[in-house]
Amino acid sequence: MLLYLLLTLPIILHSAIGTKQFLEDIANPLIYNKYVIPKPKESSLDVLVQLHIISLGPVNDNTNSFEISFYYRQLWNDERLKYNTSYGTLELSTRPENFIWTPDIVLSNAKEVTSVYPTSFTSFQPNGDIFFSQRLKASLSCMLDFSVYPFDTQVCSVRQESYAYSQDKLDPSWRENPIQVNAANFPMSPGYDMLEYETVKEINQYGTNKTYVTLILSFTLKRPLLYYLFQTYIPSILLMVMNLGSYWIPENAVPARVALIITTFLSNTIILQKATEMTAKLDLINPMQIFLVVNTMFIVVSLIQFLLVLSAKMAEKPSEQGDDVKPTNTQNNKSYQDDDDVTIYDLDSPKPNYIRQRSIENNRENQKPVKEVKTKSFSKVHIYDRHARVIMPITFICFSLIYWMYYLIFV
Repeated sequence: MLLYLLLTLPIILHSAIGTKQFLEDIANPLIYNKYVIPKPKESSLDVLVQLHIISLGPVNDNTNSFEISFYYRQLWNDERLKYNTSYGTLELSTRPENFIWTPDIVLSNAKEVTSVYPTSFTSFQPNGDIFFSQRLKASLSCMLDFSVYPFDTQVCSVRQESYAYSQDKLDPSWRENPIQVNAANFPMSPGYDMLEYETVKEINQYGTNKTYVTLILSFTLKRPLLYYLFQTYIPSILLMVMNLGSYWIPENAVPARVALIITTFLSNTIILQKATEMTAKLDLINPMQIFLVVNTMFIVVSLIQFLLVLSAKMAEKPSEQGDDVKPTNTQNNKSYQDDDDVTIYDLDSPKPNYIRQRSIENNRENQKPVKEVKTKSFSKVHIYDRHARVIMPITFICFSLIYWMYYLIFV
């Protein structure tokens, strides 16, 4: 152990002396000017960029933004910082812009960028290569498209470009293996799955003759449908099944049928309200809202159909009562005259038993038989329910098939 220390101590002291001398040289403005961009032999300074993604998300649907945390790494060469190779690699755990020139690459679509201290690292090579790494947390804008929500696929990007230098002075490029992602421990934004990512180098011209380089990292995010199936679609479908069952409730059970229809209507309305709150306040209607609105219309139709049933039933009652009226004997107020006796008895006055018996027999002879009334209202009232029991389920099934086939296959 002592021998190892004796052997390594000169190297450590030499490196420490070299680092001190190096810092003293770059701190001297007569030797090094940190405000001037390095001038390589080529036409422009090449800056290689690499990102190590730590986390992505959450994606905010209401503010059209997403958050990302990553290690931002840059590599460039400054010939003014060449030093003796005997010093080896010099490493500093500080931000280099305090004492050397650094690329002014910014996140052009950033709403807010925060540097996580003290996670910064700078290394210097004898040939003038500089490697700088820092941890950043940024909130970036992302224009989300909700036209096919929740079947949508969003593309969010990280855009980087130089703020002051055009391409003829500073030429950023992606480093080999530009994006590093630990897929096993990569925390994805809740509500989205990352399908893929790609890097692009784009050349732009902002109203001048000069061109500027933009490095773009794009993420393709897919909204998982399973979450919305259990959250919205399945509860609404079950409510529709309950509503379709109301057509099998007899029309005489008015409280039960009305209560079922109103309950399904209110429940579906609450689901529609919650689904609307999930998305941003936009003028367009998304597919989830279309599905819930159509289900609500089915419930309203069931209520209107039941009102027609009750109206038809009420319209049949007067005709039924008219057919049930029994004919009365018109001779009740007449007097009966006996052939053998001229005495006249009024039916309203007390009379002998034989006269009363004869009066009853005459009433029976003159009385017409009561007609049997065949009620047709039962078949007329139930014809609405019989048709609804077939038409409404078939219509709902057809609508559901068209809806899911269109958005799952064609969209």
